[in-house]
Amino acid sequence: MPDTAADKPFARQDKSDWTRQFHLSLYRMLGWHSRGILGSSLTALTLMTLPPTPEERQLLAGNGVSRAQLKRISLAAFRQAGAVTLGALALIGTLLAFQFQYLAKVPVPVVRLVLPFALLAAAGSAVLAMASLSPRTRLLVSAARCARLILLLDPRAAQQPLSLEFGPHFANPVFRRRRVAGVAWALTRDSARLTGNPATDGMTVGELLLWFAETPADRRRRPVLVGYLAELTAAAASGAPIPSAQFAPAARFRTRSPREAALRRLRTLVGGALTTGIVLAVLTALLRLWIR
Repeated sequence: MPDTAADKPFARQDKSDWTRQFHLSLYRMLGWHSRGILGSSLTALTLMTLPPTPEERQLLAGNGVSRAQLKRISLAAFRQAGAVTLGALALIGTLLAFQFQYLAKVPVPVVRLVLPFALLAAAGSAVLAMASLSPRTRLLVSAARCARLILLLDPRAAQQPLSLEFGPHFANPVFRRRRVAGVAWALTRDSARLTGNPATDGMTVGELLLWFAETPADRRRRPVLVGYLAELTAAAASGAPIPSAQFAPAARFRTRSPREAALRRLRTLVGGALTTGIVLAVLTALLRLWIR
C-alpha cells in the first residue's frame, strides 16, 4: 500500500491559515510546560495524551483508513488521554487536600470541596482506564502514536504545527530512542496478544518503526512503514485479524519491553545495596571483636 502522503507536503492550501495558526498556538501553549528540569517527561506525557491531529488523521486516511475507523481511533485515544488527565487531576487534588488539611490549615469547607473533586476525578479515571484495557483498543492508540512519530521524525514534516513545537525535542537521541522504543514495544505486544504469537517472534509494525527510526530521512522507508501501519490500523479498528508485517530489512530489529531495563537496574541496585550491607555488617562485627 503506497504512502500517498509521502510526496505531498502539508502546504497552507491543505488547511486554512486560521486553522493552522490555531493549531500552532495550541501546540505552542502546550509546549510551554516542556521547559525546565522536567521538560522531557512533561513533553512525553503531552505527546502521549494529545488526541490525533489533523495531519495524523490525514496520513492514515490517505492510505486507506476509512472515516469510521478514524473515529474509533480518536475515541480510543480520547479515552486513554482522559484516564491519564483525570488521574493527574485526582493526584493533584489529593495532594492539595492534604496540604490544606495538615500544612496550610485552611478552613475545613475548602478541604471538603477539593477532596470530593479528587475522588470524582479518580473514579472517572478508573472508568476510562477500564474501557481502554483491551489489547485492540491499546493497539489503536499505539497506531495513532506511531503516526505521530512518523511525522515528528520525518524531516519533510518539519513545518507542520506539531513538529514546529515538539520536533526539536527529538534531536536528543536519548529522548528519541525512548519514545520510539516505547511505541514499538506497545505495537509488538498488543499485536502478539491479538494474533496469539509470542512477542519475541517479531514481524510486527513495531520492528518496522525501529527500522524507520534508524534513518527517517530515507524517502524509501516512510511509504513502507505507513502502508503496513494503515493496514494494521484498519484491521484493528474493524475487528479483523491482525496482519503480520513480513518485511525482511526490519527482521534484524527486535522490540523489548522498557520494563526489562528498569527491572535490571532495580535488581542491580538492590543487589548492590544488599551486598554492601552484608560487607559492612561483617566488618563491624570483626572490628568489635578486635577492639575487645
